[in-house]
Parts: sequence; structure tokens; C-alpha cells
Amino acid sequence: MSGEVHVLHVVPGGTAAPSPPPVAVDELFAAHAPFLVRTLERLTGNRAQAEDLAQEAFLVAHRRRADLRADGNPRAWLYRVAMNLLHKSRRSFARELLFLGRVVGERATQARAGEPEQATLERERARRVRAAVAKLPLVHREVFVLFELEGLSGADIALMLDVPVATVWTRLHRAREAFRATWDKTEAAT
Repeated sequence: MSGEVHVLHVVPGGTAAPSPPPVAVDELFAAHAPFLVRTLERLTGNRAQAEDLAQEAFLVAHRRRADLRADGNPRAWLYRVAMNLLHKSRRSFARELLFLGRVVGERATQARAGEPEQATLERERARRVRAAVAKLPLVHREVFVLFELEGLSGADIALMLDVPVATVWTRLHRAREAFRATWDKTEAAT
């Protein structure tokens, strides 16, 4: 996938100057595929779909590598491409969302492999967390996942979502409030 294109730009006076160095898509893949797949899986709840979307995003990157600038933020660009692909592929994103399952459940299970009762409790808790997060609107769920689970900064999230930083903080605040309300109801019912 490392097709490189060298384009000559014509500068005033009619001389040709080489374009900036091309971005190597294979290097982008190595650097950003794990993040992209992990984040998409958290948003969709489906590993296979996340891998497919990430692969499609890198195919787009390969076709549009001339649009990528070496000094830009390729992770943000790839994330936006993947989210656009996701929106196109799923008109009803909220229908089948299962979220956070492997993240919380598997880690808890691995940590407590010798304690089956505790592992069962942790899996149930992970299921309730997934259900609470799945109820968040997508714009709030995105910010919640990127900030709380991926540990990205507000500035990085704003760049990835192409929104002002203040919008990120507003969405995160609303996501936390909605999550907390849903979680409190779930905890009260158990």
C-alpha cells in the first residue's frame, strides 16, 4: 500500500518545483491502525465492522494520499474519513450499539481469572456500562469515548471532530451527565 506520488508544482516564472514529500500510507497504517480500530470498535461494539471501516479508511488514504500533508494531523484525518464511512454504512447507528464490552469486561475477567464470582460481577457491570453509554447520542458518545477511554486531549478531539474545543467540553459535560443519570437508574434497580 505504499504507493508514493511525486507531483511537480509550477512556480512563478514557469519553473517546476517538487511537491512536498508524499505521505507513506503503510507508515500511516502502522502508526494509526490500532487506535482507529480500537476507537471504532468502542463506538460500534463490533470488532469486524471496526476492522472493515479502518481498512476502508486506509484505502481512501491510499487513493487520496495527495490530500494528506506530512505536517498535518493524519490521525484526525483518518478518524474523520472512518466516521464518514460509518455514517454512510449505517443509517441507524443507535440500533445495534454494544459498547465497551471487551474493554471493561475482558480486562476485569483477565485480572480476576482466579475469582469466577468476581469475574461474573465485572461482566455484568460492563454490560450495564455498555447499555448506559449506548443510550448517549452519537455526538456525545464520540467525545466520551475519545476523552474518557482513549485519553485524548480536548484539543485533539476538537481537531478530529472538526469542532471548536468549547464544543468538545460542552458535549463531554452533557455526555457525563446523561451517563450518570442512566447509571444511577441502573444501579438503583439492582
